Amino acid sequence: SLAHHLIVSTGIRFAIVTECSNVAKTRLRTIVYMERDKYLDNFEYDLTDTPCDIVMRGENYYCTTDLDTFFPKDEGVKSYFGVPIYLSTGEVIGHIAIFDTQPMKVSTKVINILRIFAARAGAEIERKHQDEKIHDNMARYMSLFDESPIGLVEEDYSAVKNHLNQLKEDHKTDIKSIFDKNPNEVINCWRLVKRLNVNKAQTTLFGLENSTQYFDFLSNDFLPPVFKDSILAFEEGKSIFESEMKLESAMGQNKVLKIKRVLLPGSEKDWTKTILSCVDISDQKNAEEKLKEALAEVEVLKEKLEAENIYLQQEIKYEHNFEEIVTKSAVFKKVLDKIQQVAETDATVLILGESGTGKELISRAIHSMSKRAHRTLVKVNCAALPANLIESELFGHEKGAF
Repeated sequence: SLAHHLIVSTGIRFAIVTECSNVAKTRLRTIVYMERDKYLDNFEYDLTDTPCDIVMRGENYYCTTDLDTFFPKDEGVKSYFGVPIYLSTGEVIGHIAIFDTQPMKVSTKVINILRIFAARAGAEIERKHQDEKIHDNMARYMSLFDESPIGLVEEDYSAVKNHLNQLKEDHKTDIKSIFDKNPNEVINCWRLVKRLNVNKAQTTLFGLENSTQYFDFLSNDFLPPVFKDSILAFEEGKSIFESEMKLESAMGQNKVLKIKRVLLPGSEKDWTKTILSCVDISDQKNAEEKLKEALAEVEVLKEKLEAENIYLQQEIKYEHNFEEIVTKSAVFKKVLDKIQQVAETDATVLILGESGTGKELISRAIHSMSKRAHRTLVKVNCAALPANLIESELFGHEKGAF
């Protein structure tokens, strides 16, 4: 259309619009090539020894006649006028030119028309490049989306947002209060969510075969318990919501999912565009439960072992090694039984016996088995105490008592 109007407005026979076809900018390809009202086949060519080479340096080039004398490669072309096409960055990306097999004169009006058309062509080429980048990015995104091992769902919350705004206006309160008083509004919001796309991993996770089954399942048979929390999180200004939930798939399988709902760039303020990811963590949860059960069993066994250990130590203590006393005498074992009985009481014990019969050993045994075992056993030789100090040494005294 641009080339056609250029020919109509100037009356020149040929018109071309080009763009660079390599990084070095030594070659051009025609985006459009016209003769009068007829489109010709596009082609690609080297800049060397062509008038286009001058234009691609950022200069206008005008030749009224005998162009092929100066540029033999353009045999038959007598007149030519070209102007560069710039991107918004100032970079020359191509050129626009009119030429004829006859001499021509270019008026100021034609020059201005060509410049205006070149500016328009630059905008169109830039838009075309941006569209191509967007298309390539979308293709890569969709490839990653479709092939991802994680379940993914692209969602539109515009209708939900509008509904909630209306509710807030009608009830004159916040969404949490509305949900608390009207639980059905959570269901209404869930039905208003528009699901744009879902990948294979997500449909498989729910035990379904395709996106149609998935969308029907969510609309008719499923309401995630964490949906309300995610809405409230976005209303509070959060851009990410994470949680865990239990799921019974369409095949009746019980699963535990880790879900993450993220706002897409550009929708942080109105949270209308989100992408949901789901990961099956059932095996992980089962492993954690088994580990907890195993740890609980170990704790029970540990307590049992400690109790048995204490019991065995007591048995050894009573039967085989009564503290520091070792005996096989049946008579002496009766003494040991009395020690065991009296040690647990607060009774005063008097031990009588000849020198060397083990009075101190029995004293130690009583002490070690008593409730005072953690305290120090103090021994005093009363026979060695002066008569006037015995009360003070045994029972203490206050300062100045003497």
